Amino acid sequence: MIGKKIEKLTVIKFVEKRKYRKYWLCKCDCGNEKIIYDGSLKSGNTKSCGCLRSISQKGKKHYNVPYEDLSNQRFGKLIALERIQESKKWLCKCDCGKITETITTRLKSGKTKSCGCLKNRKGKENPGYKNQMSYKDKNGYIVIRKKDHPNAGSRGLLSEHTYVMSEKLGRPLDPKETVHHKNGIRDDNRPDNLELWTSRHPKGQRIKDLIDFAHEILEQYQPLTTATG
Repeated sequence: MIGKKIEKLTVIKFVEKRKYRKYWLCKCDCGNEKIIYDGSLKSGNTKSCGCLRSISQKGKKHYNVPYEDLSNQRFGKLIALERIQESKKWLCKCDCGKITETITTRLKSGKTKSCGCLKNRKGKENPGYKNQMSYKDKNGYIVIRKKDHPNAGSRGLLSEHTYVMSEKLGRPLDPKETVHHKNGIRDDNRPDNLELWTSRHPKGQRIKDLIDFAHEILEQYQPLTTATG
């Protein structure tokens, strides 16, 4: 055991045996010496004299590990300036000019996008504002506000493709009827791209519909391709 190197520790000499436990004097790479139980050495639970440990501002212990350099990278309205020493937090500057702190995981996951000014924006300036005339929902469909429309919900909202189909038919849609986007593009609500179903329609598109849409794209860009080719 003497002279064995374990992480940052080097075993110097045997100290004593207590209740079937052996204790060794070890020297850390940082210069400190510490007596350590051999079970902790063999299992790898103890890797240093304690210098690897650091205490965060909240008092929670964690191990220093190599961190990803986020300097000058943009996350929403935030630009990472520098890592706060001995912590997982980054000092960031918001586009509004305010300096704020946030942890790495929240930056990379997109949970933190500003100093808080996005949440404080009111009315139509807030991206989550639902009282505007139209917006795209999380599924990619365009939602519009038509309070007096029979297919509108309690807040006066309905999908644009539902509204376009009802205008095409000259009547509101029945509760069981659905609207299918032929080319699969959920915000393409041209009347010719919409198809009425008397029930829920299956996922995907017909091959014929996709071919027709491909021809439409080719007709739109063929002159440009010919001119540049």
